[in-house]
Amino acid sequence: MLTFLPWDTAHFGRRMARADLQALDPASCVQLLEACRRQAIGCLHMLVDCVDQATIYVLQANGFDFVDIGMILARPLEDASSPTRLNGGAG
Repeated sequence: MLTFLPWDTAHFGRRMARADLQALDPASCVQLLEACRRQAIGCLHMLVDCVDQATIYVLQANGFDFVDIGMILARPLEDASSPTRLNGGAG
């Protein structure tokens, strides 16, 4: 359920962890927060699919704040052509 993050803990000076869950309902959120208390976690983050409004609502209702957004880019490589070099850019 939780992964302790030693590098983040050392860098930020407080015990940090990541919630390793795909989704969250109110009951599992209570379990998650209890696990954090038992392990003395001071900061917890969770990556959530942006279309999972139910999990986002549960997290925000329990004091979590939106902090960042990520983007995953994918490309099929079966018929991959050479990379395109852009003028002035690295690559």
